[in-house]
Amino acid sequence: MNPPPIKKVKTDPEPKKPITFTSPGTQPDVRLRVFNQDFLVYSGLLKINSAFFRKFLEPSGGKVPGSSEIYQYEWYTCIDESDSNCWSLSNDTKFRDADTSKFTGSPSLQQETFRKLLCAIFSRPYNIGHVYDLQVMTKHAEYYCCLPIVSHSLWGPLVNSPKLVPSIGQSPCLTLIAACKLRHKQLFKDSFIHCLGPWKNPQYKEFEKLKELKLFAMAEAAHIKMCAKLLEVQQGMIDIFADAEDCFKDTGKTMVDLADQAFDDDYKVLLPRYYRLCHDHDYKSEKGAAAVKKLLGPLLKKNLVLDKSKNSSGQGEFRDFFLSYRVNSYPWDDSQIDW
Repeated sequence: MNPPPIKKVKTDPEPKKPITFTSPGTQPDVRLRVFNQDFLVYSGLLKINSAFFRKFLEPSGGKVPGSSEIYQYEWYTCIDESDSNCWSLSNDTKFRDADTSKFTGSPSLQQETFRKLLCAIFSRPYNIGHVYDLQVMTKHAEYYCCLPIVSHSLWGPLVNSPKLVPSIGQSPCLTLIAACKLRHKQLFKDSFIHCLGPWKNPQYKEFEKLKELKLFAMAEAAHIKMCAKLLEVQQGMIDIFADAEDCFKDTGKTMVDLADQAFDDDYKVLLPRYYRLCHDHDYKSEKGAAAVKKLLGPLLKKNLVLDKSKNSSGQGEFRDFFLSYRVNSYPWDDSQIDW
């Protein structure tokens, strides 16, 4: 009989080389152990930019729990007993050598997003490869009460991370929630517009399941407003089809014929794609072309702030997206400088 297979036991990996965050003329006095990665940090900037550390790194008349001869403060990874996919830092020494192998998430992802959080706090440049990384980073910022500094630091990653903005459409609802927590208007605008597509099945309906009712109501109102605009456009198209003054020549017939170029895989017409085809077509009648552009131009306008791609409504990844939505108000208080 063959011996039973040896069951592999998940163990903590070997410690990595420490990463240091200080400011000129200072030395690290805090050790933050995120799984097997130590971050050696100067407490001054932590206290300035994080209400969490400002509260828990206050002197207590001597060495605080978790301190050592080298570092005044030491914090360790603590896995949530009720959710093995959640963790936090604790200064309780019982977690110094605690087993973190039961964590079901990705330790490397948590370490990297926490490093970027510290980059924001210490004004160091960093990139973000995907909106999921931003979402995780935002959770860290919310827990450690440093959302404002992360929000202010985002312009660098948004401009210099080539894969970040294109990935917004892969998870627009969760990205909008993160943008709302960060109170970042430009990220909010783009995420909001993405949530309202595709037109046939808008993603914003996910907010109901996520119990984000304020964002759902905001998106629902924008969707209803777009429906009203489409009714006006349909009326304008009917006027062109009818050609009461007989000055559009065959513009109306051409527009009808363009519909079969806007089918999706189920042979149903994608409205944004159809309107784009109608708008960009080279009609025989100059008056007809002018009337179509005047009618459809505002509807097909691209109001994305961060997306610099050439594609607009009805094109490429936006074949079934209207991008002309406007955000005139935000679900937070602009007068607050700390939150």
